[in-house]
Formats: sequence, structure tokens, C-alpha cells
Amino acid sequence: MITKDGSMIYQFKMTIKDSKPPVWRRILVDSQSTFAELHDIIQLAFDWENEHLHSFEFREEPVYGSNFYYIENTLEEFQLPFKKTLSPAEEILEDHFIEVKDKSNYSYDFGEDWELEIRLESVLNPDPDALYPQCIKARRDGPGEVHKIWWLKDQAEETEFDHKAIAREVDEALEPLKRPASNSGQEIPNEEWLRLFKLADDFNKLKPWKRLYDDQIIAVYIPELDDYAFCSILGRNGEEFGLVAYIGQVGLKNLYTLLNDQIDSIDEFARSQSAIQLSLSDREELEPEDYEIIKSLGLSYRGKKQWPLFRTYVPGYYPWTLSKESSYILSIALEEVIKVIKRINTMPFELPDSTNGEFFARTLNNSEEYNDAVLKIDWGELLNYEVPLVVKDLDIKGVQKQFQKANISLEFDSFQLNEPVQNKPEERPFYPRMFVAADSSNGMVIFHDMLEPGPFTEQIQYTFLKLVENINAIPNNVVLQQEAYRHLSPLLEQLNIQSNVKETLPNIDELKQGMLNNLPF
Repeated sequence: MITKDGSMIYQFKMTIKDSKPPVWRRILVDSQSTFAELHDIIQLAFDWENEHLHSFEFREEPVYGSNFYYIENTLEEFQLPFKKTLSPAEEILEDHFIEVKDKSNYSYDFGEDWELEIRLESVLNPDPDALYPQCIKARRDGPGEVHKIWWLKDQAEETEFDHKAIAREVDEALEPLKRPASNSGQEIPNEEWLRLFKLADDFNKLKPWKRLYDDQIIAVYIPELDDYAFCSILGRNGEEFGLVAYIGQVGLKNLYTLLNDQIDSIDEFARSQSAIQLSLSDREELEPEDYEIIKSLGLSYRGKKQWPLFRTYVPGYYPWTLSKESSYILSIALEEVIKVIKRINTMPFELPDSTNGEFFARTLNNSEEYNDAVLKIDWGELLNYEVPLVVKDLDIKGVQKQFQKANISLEFDSFQLNEPVQNKPEERPFYPRMFVAADSSNGMVIFHDMLEPGPFTEQIQYTFLKLVENINAIPNNVVLQQEAYRHLSPLLEQLNIQSNVKETLPNIDELKQGMLNNLPF
């Protein structure tokens, strides 16, 4: 039997029955997900459109006879007295997948009779910095909403597939569902903590803030990420000391905002960061858990701004303690930054001006050894990427068929609330995102919705469709700010809605200030 302390990660192999060669997906899922959530994952992973009924089938002990039960949505008038049925919205995976190799039969579209075998392959520790579900491997394209008999014939004749590309596409399709694992926590071994504190001590002794400003960035390549940690040294102003490693492309966008003085709100910037931070802090700034780690390692610190404090930042989530992966990333970044600082202290040299997109970098050569390089970033390419239309064509056509254009002009915007919410004890708190629409003519708020953090493009496009359904009309004009317009414009074009971009939205701004000032509520 699986033993667990909080949420675990289930590695499932999902295979379409009767497919030859087999069509399957290997997907990592939070063990505390509901079966309703697992159904959504399956639909996206196999390119289905959620247009038909579905059911999960399990066999109860003993394994002989007809001892089955089902997890499905069944209208009360159609429930059979002899059929044991549970609600997919209420049942969670770990209560039904008890042992590795446990399996369930998933049926979809009872006319076409699609069937999946869902087998639990292994149980993994969650990574608090990772988002789930994840597709880690896939074989062959999903069927979509086609006749099963035709698809089985066609797929058997196809021979060439880029399986890695298919896995990437499936994982991208899962983006709207990705979340941190519930109660995620992965113990960092003491030897790794000791290594990290030793690096923090070495960094502190070098006092790099005496020579470097926080806009003199050192980029360190992290092989496991196949990307860079962009390291900014804090302390030149004599107030906050330490190092912030901005992680990957999201972190790089954070850094651009910082380097070019485009921060409108420090709090909003902090909530948008993808970063890992070492702070040299005062004793009273440590949480009890931070002090307990130091004490358990037999370490001691004295004085102001001498206590190492480590935090991770994930966009939309509350700052949190390190995971095993983030401790590894920070250790590599600190090691390479320390090497550079020692050289600067003995043989001073100038770092490139990072505001122009040039970074002094530590990269790996063919011998897997770090050496110096100059990393050039095209800020325009990074920031002005083409935003895709992520709403399905079927959803757009459905809205156009069901709702008529109306002579309505709406303000539409999104903002994060400034008080974190925690769904479960020990789960990482998050900052809810509000989507609001107001009638431009009278200022009346006619729609609002609150979501957990997720991919912004998907959220704003699907929420706009929800707005249309809520008001039973397609507005002929929408007034937005620039960032919302960038992510919503592909959908507005499809719906033939006019748009105006403005710096301020008076009606929504008034609501926003009222909500932020009156929290908690």
C-alpha cells in the first residue's frame, strides 16, 4: 500500500484500447486531484472536446464476479439501483488508486465507445516549484472528435511521428490546468542545506555589493532547466543584502521591468516574480521553520543582516521555502557568482550593461565545465511575442451561434488581490486574480470572476467567453489596458469586437481601489 504524508505525484500511463500501434500518454498528476480534474486532463491530452458522457470504472475486491463501481455524472432519474456510482467532483485519486499498478477503465462517448486504460506506474515526491499536471512522454497523435473506426484504420497506417514534439504539445495543452501540488513538500537533505549555508557564508564574506550594483547581472546556465538564472546582487544601497536569481524567461521579463524602471507597484512586481532569493537578514525576520533549520544543522549567526534566509517566488503565489530543485539551482548560481566576484575583487573588470540586453554569463562548454561568455538578449523579441488564440474554434462558433451582437461598450480588466488565500493547511497560499467588466455608459459592474493563478492568456480569453454567456450578448466594443488587450485581441478579432486601449479605466479602477483597500473581506 502507498504510504504518504500529504500530496504525492501519481505517474499514470493512459493508453487508448485497441490502438495499434499503441497511442498513449505518460502524465504526472497530483494524487489529491478529483476525478473531475482527471477527466479534464484526459480530454486535453487526447484532443477531445468534452462533448459526450464519460465514466471511470473500478473493480472492487474480490476480483471475481461483477464487483464494479463507477465514478461518473449520472442524472438522478437515470441512476440504476444496482449500479454503485460515485461523484467525480467529490472523489479524489488517492482514495481509489491504492497500489502501484492499480488501474481504471475510462470510457468516453458511449456511441463511439472510446476506452482508455489508466494505470498507476509509480508514486513520486512533489516538487513545490513545479506545476502539475505534466505530460512527460507521449506516443502518436490523439484522435480528437472523429469516428473511432475510421481513426483506428488511419492511425494504423501512419508511420512517422515526432514523439517528443507530441509530448510538448500535450503538455502545452495542459497549461490551463497546471497548479502547484497540494501540500507539496520535498525534504532537502542536511548535506545540501549545509552546502547552501556554506555558499551563503562565502558570499557574505566577499561583500560583493561594495563593487557591484544590482543592475550588473551575472547569468548562470542551469543545465537541468536548459536556461539561465539571472543573478542580481543586493546591498549597494545599504538596506537589503543578498542575491536574487531570476529564473528563465519569466524571470528575464521581471528583470527587464526592473532594469528599465517600469515598476508601477512594488507589491505587484513581487507577486509576478519567478525567482529564488538569498537574503542576509536580521534574526527577527526569520520564521520559526527557518530558525529550526539553522539550529538542526548546528549553525549559529550573530548580528544584524547576518542570518541567511531563502525564499522562492512563483508568479501569483506567496513567497515560500525552498524545494530540493530550487536549492540545487541556487547552489549552482551562488557557486558561479562567487567565482566571478573573487576575480573582480583581485582583477577588476567591467560587466556589460544589462539594460541593453547584454549579460556576463557563465555557460557550460563541451567538457561540461563553466567558462565566460556574453549572452545577448533581444528585448523586443522577448517582450513582443505573438500572443496565440487559445480558445477552441468550437467554443467560438458556439458563442457566435448562441448570442447576438449588442450595442454595448464594456470596460474589461484583470488584477490580483493583495491578500493571499490558502485553500488547505500547509498548501502554498496564492493571490486570487479578479476579472471585472463594467458598463462604460453608467459604470455599473456587470460581471466579475475570481481565479487561482494560471496562464494569463488562457484565463483572460476563456473568462471573456464566460462574460459573454453571463450577459447573454456579444458587446460591440471593449475598452482595455495594453496588457489585457495583447492577450485578448486574438479572441476579439475572431468575434469581430471593436476595442480601445486606454491607460486608465475609471470605473474598474474605482472598484479595484475599493477592493484592495477593504481587504481582508
